[in-house]
Amino acid sequence: MRNYSVSNPILFTTWLFVLILFCSSAGGEAPKQAGQKVDIKKIEKEYWQGTDRAPVEVVQNRFYTKSNKFELGVFGALVSTDPFLSVKAAGASLGYHISEYFSIHALYWKDYVSPSSASDTLATSNGSVVNTNEPKSFKGAEIAFYPLYGKLSLVGKSIVYFDAFLLAGGGLRETESGNAPAMMTGLGSQLYLSRIFTIRLDYRIFFFKEKLIQKTPASLAGTDLGTRNELNGIFTLGFTALFNLF
Repeated sequence: MRNYSVSNPILFTTWLFVLILFCSSAGGEAPKQAGQKVDIKKIEKEYWQGTDRAPVEVVQNRFYTKSNKFELGVFGALVSTDPFLSVKAAGASLGYHISEYFSIHALYWKDYVSPSSASDTLATSNGSVVNTNEPKSFKGAEIAFYPLYGKLSLVGKSIVYFDAFLLAGGGLRETESGNAPAMMTGLGSQLYLSRIFTIRLDYRIFFFKEKLIQKTPASLAGTDLGTRNELNGIFTLGFTALFNLF
């Protein structure tokens, strides 16, 4: 029987909350490629004559574009994993926007691990050492789909343009006990600071099978304890730059 390790009891609640926020932004402007000339006099004439002609849709051009551009990003992250570990990460990504709706990205992050408060409390109370499998890094690739493009009013003083996107991909998860293939999905949004720079916010969950090694007691250290299915989350915040290479 498989056991799934869900490292943080609020992981699924957080995921659901972020998903609801994502869906609630659907009222923003839909992605639009090109403008359309509108004959105002013709519309007025048809209106007053009461014709049955369908309404004319006004399509606005994108203020910021991504199509055929590369995107280089750096980010910091919080990783939700074993409750006895506190994990932070830092990494980078490089992607290419095939169109305004799709892009592909390669990414890498390195984990920085320390004992969590739960581990410290356990060690202080009875001197116990926990069998943990510390994460080390991740490298992989993902596809992004951008169904939403819009703008927000910032306290009525300025307009902020944004994209919202869905992610799917995979890669190699390196841990203390070895490497394992991982599957990944997520969502996020980026806010445009200019035509080049953006702030990017992502949340991903990833699944992999990890190998467990006995650490304590010393007489059993190194014993192979088998494998378990691991479900982790990572929250990233960073900056990206969009540019044309050619």
